[in-house]
Amino acid sequence: MSFANLPAPSGHRLCRHLRCKEMYYTSQEQLARARTDLSAAFESRVFWCLKTYQAEGPGGGRCGAEECPPTRACYEA
Repeated sequence: MSFANLPAPSGHRLCRHLRCKEMYYTSQEQLARARTDLSAAFESRVFWCLKTYQAEGPGGGRCGAEECPPTRACYEA
């Protein structure tokens, strides 16, 4: 299991274009903690979009685990 496969704390599936610092450096201890406390998976709150390579998505809105739900226009597009 990796951070990329975790759902957002509210339960929705993360956008495949969303990235955060924790996806690139994780220990087994961090993964175990994230399985029981989803907010721990994204505690740095440093997110970016692979479409724009910035902290804002294609529509100009901020990126984040909660900010990028499936209802967002750019999700999976």
